[in-house]
Amino acid sequence: MDNEQFKETIYKKYNNYKNIHNDDFFNVHHYRKTSKNIFLNKVAVFFIGIIITVGAVYAGTSIYQYFYQEKAQAKYIENMNDWFKTNDQEIMYKDIVTYEEYLKYKNNWNSIIEMDENEFENNFLIVIVASWRMPGISISQISSDDKTLYIEVDNNITEEEINKEEYMVTAKIPKELYRDNISINMREQKIYSNKYKKLEDLPLDYNIENAKEDGCIIINDLEINEDNQKILNDFIYKTKKENNEYIRIFTQSQIKTDNGSNKNSITITDIEYRDGDYILYIDNRRKEELSDKKLSYIGKFQYIEKYQKDDEVQGYTRIYLRNLMNQKVLIALYK
Repeated sequence: MDNEQFKETIYKKYNNYKNIHNDDFFNVHHYRKTSKNIFLNKVAVFFIGIIITVGAVYAGTSIYQYFYQEKAQAKYIENMNDWFKTNDQEIMYKDIVTYEEYLKYKNNWNSIIEMDENEFENNFLIVIVASWRMPGISISQISSDDKTLYIEVDNNITEEEINKEEYMVTAKIPKELYRDNISINMREQKIYSNKYKKLEDLPLDYNIENAKEDGCIIINDLEINEDNQKILNDFIYKTKKENNEYIRIFTQSQIKTDNGSNKNSITITDIEYRDGDYILYIDNRRKEELSDKKLSYIGKFQYIEKYQKDDEVQGYTRIYLRNLMNQKVLIALYK
């Protein structure tokens, strides 16, 4: 089990424990400093062996067992951009370091956690507001280097969370963690299967022959052979039966340029079904027509849907992932 998988396991155990045991422990600020670098992890002390192991794995870092946060309903106003910064994932955020500034925000957003003037001597406040796509947002991890404070957020898209309409989270954080630069990003669900090489380890000249050798599902110029269709259909069938499965789709097409030449457009898509969610990554670093080429974590989805050739789009089969917010992502298209 590597470090990322270990953290994922601890995080999941924490969430399960917190949901079962709704006691006062989870409203108390517990943290322990162990060295110069800072690492805040949302881990409850429910089993002492886990805490000892975490310290061993992350030697040389400061571990905070818990930091205080509260989720709440958000009030959206017309000039939100005047009050909050926004990242490219549509997450708005604001750091509040003085009591005077806190009162201004509290006047507009009363659901921000309660803090008195004395608490600002040793703490500051982070307010995070998500878009409608992210109900039940919470902070899963905080860490920092010399220049930047890194905050990972996560959300569980369930019917219960959607009905609560909690799109705001505020957290009280020790002032020693404050940095001028703040980076807020969605927590990425890792793929742990070793069925394929990791996407980040594939060379940029990775091609269709390499993909065939690795056992990927191949869609070439909207064509897919019977063997690959069977693998894809088996994945859909097994995951709907809640069996954990993992596939990689290599999609290649030729794109005509303005001068009449062809450009190779390659997308590599990883989908792992694990414990009720489809985890999706898309690698478009080999799409020659794009200026912004990157490997992206797209998110977690709860449904897979297949539309046959006789449906809306003429002559094509389409496969989508969909979540409870009815967001859909196309993962396969073929004749």
